Amino acid sequence: KEEAFTLAGILIETHPEEAKAHAIYGDLLNQDDQKDAALDQFKEAIQLDESQFSVWQQIFFITSEQERFDELLQHTEEALTLFPNQPLVYYFNGVANSQLGNYQDAVDILKQGIRIVSGNEALKAQMYANLGDAYHNLEKHAKSDSAYSKSLSYEPENAYVLNNFSYYLSLRKEDLDKAERMSKKANKIDPENATFQDTYAWILYQQGEYEKAKKWIEKAIDNNGSDDAVILEHYGDILFKLGQKQEAVSYWQKAKNQGLESDTIDKKIANKELYE
Repeated sequence: KEEAFTLAGILIETHPEEAKAHAIYGDLLNQDDQKDAALDQFKEAIQLDESQFSVWQQIFFITSEQERFDELLQHTEEALTLFPNQPLVYYFNGVANSQLGNYQDAVDILKQGIRIVSGNEALKAQMYANLGDAYHNLEKHAKSDSAYSKSLSYEPENAYVLNNFSYYLSLRKEDLDKAERMSKKANKIDPENATFQDTYAWILYQQGEYEKAKKWIEKAIDNNGSDDAVILEHYGDILFKLGQKQEAVSYWQKAKNQGLESDTIDKKIANKELYE
């Protein structure tokens, strides 16, 4: 490994204007988990030669992974003009816009990207999943449901999509049987996920299955969910329905202490009553 780094260093010293030298060094750094240094090399490489899509791709992956969404947006905007036929650029631009709260922009760009994807079903599934999230945030629920269904038609075992789709249905109290089936499947695929366990508990709660809901929400809490404000509030609601009012209020208070801010939680605590 050291030898490879030494050679890459020599390559850059002798050919500082060669994009390929920086790209090779960037790849080595990336493989060594030195993400920031790798990113610098990849940026240097595209300054010298902007035509290498594989280098842009690495920039998208690293900035997305590091949640540097302003940067990801900037890079993908540049790349869209250079690579208008590369669906991955549209995907990452959609991700960046969604994460920055530009949901309509995300919808527009993802729809464009979906039109040019051919053959890559995994990417298509991801694009539809992100489209579903963006539509959900715009409160366009029928379109959101349709996008999630489309995503699952390409990747029926995608636990993330199964969970999100089922949770959003449960929040709207719609199609709860379908939500229950999808959430159950997500928990089979990823049995140690507190968020998925919370979703299943919440669907059972909406179905009036309070004892079962309690069992599942307790799994979520035991599974590192004890500092998640939403999970704590859900636990309080379930306890209230089971007649354990004092415990319910204490969990609502814990949810508030974990940063949950809403008029509803304040009313619940003040009046020791459930508001849905």
